Amino acid sequence: MQAVTLEFRLHLIAQRAPYRAMKRRMGVVMSDEINRLLEKARRVEMTPEQAEEQRRSFAYGNTKLENDSITWESVNQAAEELKAKK
Repeated sequence: MQAVTLEFRLHLIAQRAPYRAMKRRMGVVMSDEINRLLEKARRVEMTPEQAEEQRRSFAYGNTKLENDSITWESVNQAAEELKAKK
């Protein structure tokens, strides 16, 4: 599976409006470089393949935290099974 770039991850973070609101309430100050990357990430449009890759990565990462027996193979298999049902 292809590595996800920092800019792509920042794109996902930038889409989280509650996080932005919390950041403003807390008065968090970010560096100019982070702000520049966030602005760039907001304009990224994912391809369907990138969205699927991110979905699987999210599923793997969050599941692996609670279940050490999860593998990429099991995540990919489950994703393919869900795709076949559609």
